[in-house]
Amino acid sequence: QGDTKLMNSNNWFFNFLKMDFITLFWTITMSGFTGFSASLMLGPVGWFLPILLLLISYWTNNQVPLHWLERIFCGQILHPHDYPELYQITNQLADKARIKRPLLLWNSSTVPNAFATEQANQPVIGFSQGLLDAMPNNVLDAVFAHEIAHIKNGDLRSMSWFRSMHRGLLLMATVGFVLFFLMLPAALITGKTISSWLVLLWLLTPWCSHGIFSAYSR
Repeated sequence: QGDTKLMNSNNWFFNFLKMDFITLFWTITMSGFTGFSASLMLGPVGWFLPILLLLISYWTNNQVPLHWLERIFCGQILHPHDYPELYQITNQLADKARIKRPLLLWNSSTVPNAFATEQANQPVIGFSQGLLDAMPNNVLDAVFAHEIAHIKNGDLRSMSWFRSMHRGLLLMATVGFVLFFLMLPAALITGKTISSWLVLLWLLTPWCSHGIFSAYSR
């Protein structure tokens, strides 16, 4: 029995180290990619963009009201009295995990999707109509359990930071393409060249950013 307890303790310790390493790895990867991309557009000051986005995400997590989430994710917060079956699932899972019961946020997208976020220390689980249409109840329980695990493990703050960096990179890529098309006529007239590496970066940034964010959030 003592060996079993020691084995379980060791497994927990190694699982913790593994999860901590994964979080650290993707954090460094996303931060480095964000800083590198920003530095090509903004110069050396661009390396400070991940820190700025961290401060912004921390502020929005604590200051922005819940109804802003409805605008950000194009959805609406569901009331427990109107959707008792869904809240029964998440409440039971939250009670087992010993965390604060989350609110549910629904959007009309037909693409199956679910995510966890937090606003003013209130956890929120978002999901799409496509998820409800595609998943039977037993699979839906597993999806919600996965999001509850994110909340339990304290992943929401880091995921908010990742989401901020992801949006920052998409914005930079969009601005880059606008600048490219604005500079293209002048470059053709004057004979100056536009860096092909910079254009390639603008092309790859959305895909790389989405890939890193998806890898970490899963």
